[in-house]
Amino acid sequence: ITFALNGTYLSRYVAAINLGDKQLEYAGQETAFAGYLPHHRLYASLFYDKGGLDAGVTVHYTSQGTEDLFVTKDGEPRKIREWTTVDAIASYTFNFPAPTTQATAAGEVPGLAKDGGKLASQNGGDKNVMPISTAAYNASGWKAWLKGTTITAGVNNIFDLDPPFYAAASENGYDESAFDIKGRFWYVALKKRF
Repeated sequence: ITFALNGTYLSRYVAAINLGDKQLEYAGQETAFAGYLPHHRLYASLFYDKGGLDAGVTVHYTSQGTEDLFVTKDGEPRKIREWTTVDAIASYTFNFPAPTTQATAAGEVPGLAKDGGKLASQNGGDKNVMPISTAAYNASGWKAWLKGTTITAGVNNIFDLDPPFYAAASENGYDESAFDIKGRFWYVALKKRF
C-alpha cells in the first residue's frame, strides 16, 4: 500500500497591476491578470499493488476564496467555493511464472542429450555434452497471449462535480487556470508487451 500527500500553500501574492498602483494582496482571491489564486491545493492518493493488481484513488482539493471585482447584494466580496474531486484507477497485468528446468532425482537434466537422446549426468562425469537446442519456447495457449498484457480502467471526477462559479470568467463561468470543466470521464486501456 502506498500513500502520498502533495500540497501547496500560497501564503502571499502581492502585486501592483499597473505601474504606479498600490500593491495589493491577492492570495486566496481572483486577479484580473492571473485568475484565481487559491491558498491551498492538495493531492492525496492511496494505491494498492499486489501481484498484477494495481488500484488506487486520488483526491484533488482546491480551497475557497473570494472575488473582489464582483460583490454580493450585501456589498461583500463574492465567494468562490472550494472544489474537491476524486479519481480512481485499477489495472491488472498478466504475469505468469516462467517454466523452470528441474533436474530429475537421478541428477539428470532434461534437454541435455548424448548418444541419441539419452539424458546426460549433471555431476560432470559426462564431458562434451551440448544442449539439443538453445532456443527458448513460449508456452502455448491463452497464457501466451495474455502474458505481458495490462488492462486498465478508471474514472476521473467520480461524482461529476462542476467547477465553482467564477463571475469574472464571463465567457464560461469558471476559471480555467484553477479548475477543470470536464465532468466525469471514464477510460479503458489495453497494453501488450512483446
